Order: sequence, then C-alpha cells, then structure tokens
Amino acid sequence: MSLIEPVQPSFFPKDYAYDDAKPGAKVVPRFIAWDDEKKMPVAGSDSRRLRKQFADWMTSPDNPRFAAAIANRLWKKLFGVAVKEPVTDLDVLADATNPELLGLIAQLMKDVDFDLREFQRIILNTKTYQQQVSVTPSEGEAFRFSGPLLRRMTAEQVWDSIVLLLRGPEVDAIRTDHAPRMERLMFPFEITHDRKGIVQDREKIFAFARSLLGDRKVSNGAGGRGLFLRTPKSRGANAWLRASELRQPMPPTHFLRIAGQSAREVADDGSTEGGITESLAMMNGEITEALMTKSAVLKDTRRNRTEAEQIEFLYQAFFSRQPDQQDKERCVAALARGLELGDIIWSLLNSREFIFIQ
Repeated sequence: MSLIEPVQPSFFPKDYAYDDAKPGAKVVPRFIAWDDEKKMPVAGSDSRRLRKQFADWMTSPDNPRFAAAIANRLWKKLFGVAVKEPVTDLDVLADATNPELLGLIAQLMKDVDFDLREFQRIILNTKTYQQQVSVTPSEGEAFRFSGPLLRRMTAEQVWDSIVLLLRGPEVDAIRTDHAPRMERLMFPFEITHDRKGIVQDREKIFAFARSLLGDRKVSNGAGGRGLFLRTPKSRGANAWLRASELRQPMPPTHFLRIAGQSAREVADDGSTEGGITESLAMMNGEITEALMTKSAVLKDTRRNRTEAEQIEFLYQAFFSRQPDQQDKERCVAALARGLELGDIIWSLLNSREFIFIQ
C-alpha cells in the first residue's frame, strides 16, 4: 500500500472571469514562464525529478528573473528606490525606470557569481552612488538615479548606531542565541490526560522538570494549566545589543518597533516613516538618558581633551565629520554658559543629520 495519497485534481471556480481559463475547467499545472524568455528546460517525464529541476532553474544564471530580482532589491537597499518598483513584481522588465540599467546590474550579479558582498562593493564604489543625495521624486515621475535618495535610516540602523555610541566597540563582541529549541520530554511515569489527574500529579511533574532544568526557574503558569521555562528579561545595558542579536521582532514598546521594525507578520512591512512616538523616544527615552550620562562616547569625549577637541570628537562620532567653525564656536559657547556635554549629545542625536542617510 502506498503511503502517498493521490493528488486530487483542482478546478477553476464556476464564476471564474479571466481569459486564461474557462469557468469550471480543470487546473493543469505548468511551470512559470514569461513571454520574453525561453521556457524552463524539462529533461524527461519523470515527475519525481520535476521539483529538483524547477529548483535548479529558479536559481540558475540562465533565469534572468533570479539575478534581476536580487540585484533590484540590493539596488533599492543602497539607493532608496529600486530600478523596477515594486520589487515584488518583475513580470515586465521593460516597465523598469531604466530597463538597460536593470539588465546591467542583473548581468553584474551573474558576473560576481551571486556574491552579494562583491556586488555591493562594486555599486558602492560607483560615481552614481557617491553623488550628493537626491530628493524623492514626485509620484509617477521617473527617477534617473543622479544619486541615492535622501532617506531616514531603518529602525535597525538607528538602533545599531545608538548602541555603538552607548557601549563602544565591545558591542561587536557580544553574541546571543535566540534560536528556538524543541525537545521531546519523556516522563518516566504515566500521565493521564484527565484534568483532575494532572492536578494530582502536579508536584511529581514539577519535581521531574526541576531535575532536568537544574537551577533555572520553573513555573506552572496561570492556574496550573501549563509548564513554562521563564528566563529573565534583558533590561538596561544588558539589552543594548545590535539589532541582529535581539529577538525578532522586539515587543511593540521597544525602540526598534517604535522606529519601524517589521512585525514579521507579512513581508516587507518595515517602515522608515517615523512619527511622534519615535521622536519622543529619541528626546526622552531610556537610551537617550544613558547616552547623556553614562555612555562610552561620553567617557571617551572627556578623556584629556579641550572643549574644542571634545566638540570635534562628538561630531566625528555622530556624523563622521568635523564640525564647521561656526558650529564649533556655538557649542563651546554653550558649554561656557553652563550646558554640559550631555546636552550637546542630545542635540546631535536629535538632529536630522544623525537619523538621515546623507
């Protein structure tokens, strides 16, 4: 007897209203293909090999959509807008803002053998990327990529920039593991599915759990209905880690989510729009207070420097540039009037230059 159940045929709805099939007709499977390219080659008729052949074709350099899709997404990451928008629709390559450019970067992706780091290295060293940022064009207006768009950093980029200022280079040495783990728990005694029986065996169950978990805290949850391993939540400095080392996604009240981190419920739902809540978190949040009072950048700024050198150091840390003479004089004058370095840090953090990619 075969363990594989035969696949039942599917039929189009009786009210199907498109031109590619008749209502109620049987659905005949076929491979994805576009009019402007050759169809996927199929070797033989053995249905057991079709899945592998399909996977090989989807990731093949001979499939122009595969290379174009990756290149188009990376181009959007670097420039703020893709050559073909939206990035989820590459059916008609000719509809791209610049079809020749899309073809060029797709070919580049193949030439570097799909090495994403090498692809980005080449794009980042082009004159186009290194031009002054451009203003977002009006809706419907073609963008000719005179330079990257002026855009806000993503939530992860903002957060990583801040934690680097908070903790210094040591943050890159911290690694965490949030990978889910599942183990089959075998009790050395019979457990009934009867609710009353489980309550009677409660102490026996928890004694066995404690023998496995050691010193880690075991809780029976609300009303004794479940068994949970509770781990202490990371707070304060213990939670100042790069976004890649934190759980995905973070709770809705965390700065990452406030700043637009994806909830991971649908694809591409991250946001860089910002808002009042994000502004308040930048002005009065926990991380801002820490930056102003006990951060690594503050300690380094105070280390054997004149006031003018302190301002230069802060501008270099926040903006990767030296302050112009007027800004330096204003900051030094502010310190002379009684403001502290923490106040200068607050001003730089909440400036447009910090949060926008120049």
